[in-house]
Amino acid sequence: MDPSDWPPLATLDDWPRFTEARQPDHAEHLLAAAGRNIQDWCGWPITRYTAVGEEYDGRGGRVLTLHTMRLHEVAEVRVDGAPVQFRVSRRYGQLERVGGCWPVGFGRIEVDYTAGFDPAPPNLTQLCVEVAARGSNIPVSVSSETVDRRTVRFRAAVELSEFDYSALSRYHLGPKP
Repeated sequence: MDPSDWPPLATLDDWPRFTEARQPDHAEHLLAAAGRNIQDWCGWPITRYTAVGEEYDGRGGRVLTLHTMRLHEVAEVRVDGAPVQFRVSRRYGQLERVGGCWPVGFGRIEVDYTAGFDPAPPNLTQLCVEVAARGSNIPVSVSSETVDRRTVRFRAAVELSEFDYSALSRYHLGPKP
């Protein structure tokens, strides 16, 4: 699934629920940018999505760990294009090959599955709105401002802070296996 197709973490309706900041005309763009930064850092869409033909490298073991959390359903698994038997651990997002091991090699395994939270966890929706609201006071046409030899770059308005990263750590997947 292409990251540009990932479902949003927050909508315009969420803005007044989680912040008292005035909703600017470009709030939808701020929410989209904040949500994308959160999802990019976490490494997965977070909200419910369907992956079709997501490729995995085989390492010869019996267990394959999917790059997701909150696994709902695995529709099909294919090795070199042919369907194979498997068992699912939804709790750990893992697949066990029935009657053998996963093959060794790059991109030989394809998985169709549905995963993610539905709806998005309220704490992530709130964080998305808060990050977007931080950027709402910055004029869209201004890229930076210097005051007393200190420059602030406004394109970074919806970037995540160290505090945000710690709040997101339980949703962070890290690099793909």
